Amino acid sequence: MKSLRGMSKRMLSVKKLDVEGGGDERRNTSKAGGANGRRRQHPPRAGAGRRPPSGPGAGPPADPDRFVNDICRRLRSNDPSIAQLNVYKYELGDDRIEQIADAIASSSRVVTLDVGRNNLTVVGASALAAGLRANESIHTVWLRENAIGQLGVEAISDMIESNQSLTGLSLGRNGINHDGTAALAAALKTNHVLRTLWLYGNEVGDLGVEFISEALRENNTL
Repeated sequence: MKSLRGMSKRMLSVKKLDVEGGGDERRNTSKAGGANGRRRQHPPRAGAGRRPPSGPGAGPPADPDRFVNDICRRLRSNDPSIAQLNVYKYELGDDRIEQIADAIASSSRVVTLDVGRNNLTVVGASALAAGLRANESIHTVWLRENAIGQLGVEAISDMIESNQSLTGLSLGRNGINHDGTAALAAALKTNHVLRTLWLYGNEVGDLGVEFISEALRENNTL
């Protein structure tokens, strides 16, 4: 990962844009991060520092299809117990996440969503983007440690341009290069709601940093 040292003073002081910080941002939200050694901002509102519960147990469910069907039913019925939906490391894959994303579109109860490490590609990312575009309650999404790549981040970026509820987004370790960063930068120029963005573990390079730096000249929220 390229250094942030060549960026402007404002960029170096940004607490809420983590390009090269390491580790899981859930566990490290209050520790020093990045090249500048400053403290990172906590994720917005609920869910900071712990994984929100979404159902019994942890890790991949014994019956993934039954688990997802139950989650979707609860989402569509606006079950208040599912406000914090966490399926981190459940390895659900694109097809099952598509089902969850479809249910999220009509849910008004869920406020945080963690789909990290679920073997997601552009297919899952596109489905999530569609669901989040319709959803008005979710404020924090962890999409880290998947493989959404350039096309996936483009789908997420398109969603960011119009989404008015999302304030925290993790895209760490997703195979994003400078082209993907360009799409994100374009979205950040028009989005003034997002407050926290994690991009650590991606090979954005100097060019990607330049794209983000340019976007921040027009975005005063991050």
